[in-house]
This record gives sequence, C-alpha cells and structure tokens, in this order.
Amino acid sequence: MTTLTKEQIVAAKDIKTEVIDVPEWGGSVIIREMTGKVREEFEMFVQERRGADDSLNLRGMRTLVLSQTLVDEEGNALFTKDDVAVLGDKNAAVIDRLFTVAMELNKIGDTQMKELRKNSDLGATDSSGSELPDNSDTVSKKPKKESVVPSSRNG
Repeated sequence: MTTLTKEQIVAAKDIKTEVIDVPEWGGSVIIREMTGKVREEFEMFVQERRGADDSLNLRGMRTLVLSQTLVDEEGNALFTKDDVAVLGDKNAAVIDRLFTVAMELNKIGDTQMKELRKNSDLGATDSSGSELPDNSDTVSKKPKKESVVPSSRNG
C-alpha cells in the first residue's frame, strides 16, 4: 500500500453520505458522517452534560446531531447549531428516524456512549444556560437493558 502525503490525505473524499426518504416532508434528505471537528464537538456536548450522580442530560442531542449531519447535495450543512430549536419543532418520529441513521452512519452506539460517560472527568454542569430544546432523555450511567427497534431507512 502507498504511503500518503499530506496533500493526498487532505484531498481524499472520505466523508460518506446516505440519502433518506422522508415522505412526511415531501422528499429526501442527505445525512453525512461527521468530520473530526464535529465529532469532537459532539463528544464535548455529551461530556459537558454529566451530572454529579453520573447521569447524562442528553437534552437536545437528537436535533444537535441532525444540525451537524444534514447536508445539501454539495455537502454543505443545511443547519447550524443555532437551528437546533427549529429542528426540535419538527415531527418527533422523523427526527428519531433520522437521528438513528446519523448515529449508525457515524458508528455511535451504546458502546461509544458508555465510553464517553466513563471517560468524562467533568463535574455537574448548569444546564440552565442551554438553548437546546427538551427532546431527549436523561441517561443513567448504570447499565440497563435496552430494546432494539428495527428502523426502515426509507419511510
């Protein structure tokens, strides 16, 4: 295998996308993998919400992830972090379906979330300054059985 140069690494098209039909919105959307920078921002979002009792307040996580992964055909972000509230006003079933795809595409699952909780060395945070909408649950660090719900990516 060839050893890559800096220029080759920078030029590589390595961000995968997935087109998802959203009949509720009358079309389809494109979800992309996170860049390294966006992934670090997401991980900080999770770590900053660790409570004193080791629970995680993941309020706004679904819409934040979508604001960072929904793109146009050229790969440009459709939304910014300032648009999280706008996405929070959309159909919850659609948001959940798209969030599931984004998490799978970015290989973020229970194992990665548990690892983020375990590695977080931050204390309790004051969530009163958060502008994120209340559209997700508080997750306890204690393991619990979770059911897997199959999702249809196209409808």
